[in-house]
Amino acid sequence: MQTLHLFMADAGTTVTLKTTPDANVVTYGAILERIPGGVVTKWIPQPLEDAGGSEILGPAQGHNLIVFPVIKPGTNATMSTTISFSDGQTKNDTIQMTDNEPFGWRIFMT
Repeated sequence: MQTLHLFMADAGTTVTLKTTPDANVVTYGAILERIPGGVVTKWIPQPLEDAGGSEILGPAQGHNLIVFPVIKPGTNATMSTTISFSDGQTKNDTIQMTDNEPFGWRIFMT
């Protein structure tokens, strides 16, 4: 997974991800919650470009917010992303994709 940025957040903070992909890609997302002894995975049930996704961060050691792109064969894709937190943190990125490599953000809990 390519990590785009690192964030610090408190339990109870809401994180929201919006994506604007081109026509050559569909994106899905998941949040991995790192807890003592393992990982809990929460899938965002619809493609991100339909509604985006948001989650309230739980009391874990940290979280990974991951985007899984599915690119049409033989094409490249470009996607704009905005990740924002209820505490005011926001970051915008434009990602150029040539394969289906997942990418995302790491969130450390304070």
